Amino acid sequence: MIAVNAPWTDDQVASLNAFQNDERNHPFTGRRKTDGSNTLLIATPSGWIEEKGGPVVQAWAHDWMANWEWQTPGKVRTPGRWTGATSLDGVLLPCDKEEVPITFAPLGTQDIYVACFSTIEKLMKTLDKGRVPFAKVIEIKNGKEFIKAIPLMLDSRLIKIVLDPYYTEEDQMSFIEVERTSGN
Repeated sequence: MIAVNAPWTDDQVASLNAFQNDERNHPFTGRRKTDGSNTLLIATPSGWIEEKGGPVVQAWAHDWMANWEWQTPGKVRTPGRWTGATSLDGVLLPCDKEEVPITFAPLGTQDIYVACFSTIEKLMKTLDKGRVPFAKVIEIKNGKEFIKAIPLMLDSRLIKIVLDPYYTEEDQMSFIEVERTSGN
């Protein structure tokens, strides 16, 4: 995954906001609203905001989102499947002692979320803050095989794989969903 950090050009902002509003894609989202939906992030030259005039809550995006590459085949969201936009090769997965992934289910949803992390530091910071117990961390060697195997490991209607979840200053969980797959 290659990230492009703010400040962004006008063309990058236009590409990012077009991506966010294209129904084929899964957008970056922010804080959960009272109705259970998430706030759609808005790109500005300074970074992502949750509302007009609000503070920057994230200052990076995937390079393919900022350069219109997301419009090419294989980079758009298709029903129930993220088609290669973010590789899960090499991510870290916290597990229990039987190597079953640690999951969470945000309030108001029956979906199961599986958290993957790009670094051990991000993993430890988030799990320590949330007081989440885990027995071991495994590195995913082949992300595509992992995605195929996840429904066999977990019993859920919908499994969402998220990358680098973290707690905001308001102690809200924030994350980027990178994959959806159907469970049992």
